[in-house]
Amino acid sequence: MLISIILVLAIAAGGLAITYLIETDEPPLWRFAAGTVIGSAIFGTATFAIALLVG
Repeated sequence: MLISIILVLAIAAGGLAITYLIETDEPPLWRFAAGTVIGSAIFGTATFAIALLVG
């Protein structure tokens, strides 16, 4: 359980950092919400590509 919480927080933090490249004048709550969605999409795509290559 702790590992999954840490993983979700890392994904959200990565997505939050990416939102600074997209928008500059948004509130922190918007950044966290968009960052979670963006981070989850990137993580899902990356793990799918890795699973596709590994078999």
